[in-house]
Amino acid sequence: MFLLASNVKFVFAQTDFKQDIANIKYKYLELAEFPNYLKKSTFISEVDLENNKSYIVGELFGYYNKSKLCIIKEHTKHDLGRRTREFYLYEGKLIFVYEQIQALKSDTFSNGEIRKKPSVIFSCSYYIKDDRFIQKISKGHSSPYPPNFSNGKLKEQFLLLVIQYGKKLSEIK
Repeated sequence: MFLLASNVKFVFAQTDFKQDIANIKYKYLELAEFPNYLKKSTFISEVDLENNKSYIVGELFGYYNKSKLCIIKEHTKHDLGRRTREFYLYEGKLIFVYEQIQALKSDTFSNGEIRKKPSVIFSCSYYIKDDRFIQKISKGHSSPYPPNFSNGKLKEQFLLLVIQYGKKLSEIK
């Protein structure tokens, strides 16, 4: 009897999980396809500690609907190539993050010509419910994070970036 109850509980948990993912996908698509966003943009800069100079390291875009920040897109340089991260906020809460890193790959043709083209070497989708990861789907072997970097640390980093970027974008008139 206990085994049966245990299995039923597992099935309900699995159904809830699938429903949570479906809900996040629905909300993400609703945000991604909204046509009338007010768009704000700015540069991302870092200060070099040796010479105390500020350098531009990327761009930041914010998409607003009725004065509410809905999407943040970050484009920066990374050791592995170019990094793009998109943060999706539904009713002010982070629900989805998409991350991608592109590197230049060289193709050599039979005539000796070499062409470089961007190639995705890492991508990851993070599904978030109530400020916790519920699913992480990654592709590629070139993760920008150290192997000991936990999901908890990553989630905290994402939440801090959303606050930091939201504040920076809100200062733009």
